[in-house]
Amino acid sequence: MLREIERTDDVVDQPHEAIKLNLMRLSREELDATESERNVEVLSFTTILEHVRDITDKNLMGLASKNLKSYESFNFRVQ
Repeated sequence: MLREIERTDDVVDQPHEAIKLNLMRLSREELDATESERNVEVLSFTTILEHVRDITDKNLMGLASKNLKSYESFNFRVQ
């Protein structure tokens, strides 16, 4: 299960990269103030989502893996 969750990082990273590139392309065009503000908001939001996924993958999954190994070791000793 841990490996499957780690593989989902690409599921988030690929769309994030595509959205980011699209928004950067749009920002080079002439946008009015409202469009420009919305562009920045969407880019910020997608970046935050990608960061959340990275934090989950790199930090929380390491803790979960460590706890799972401890749990398996404990169960092994008890049996």
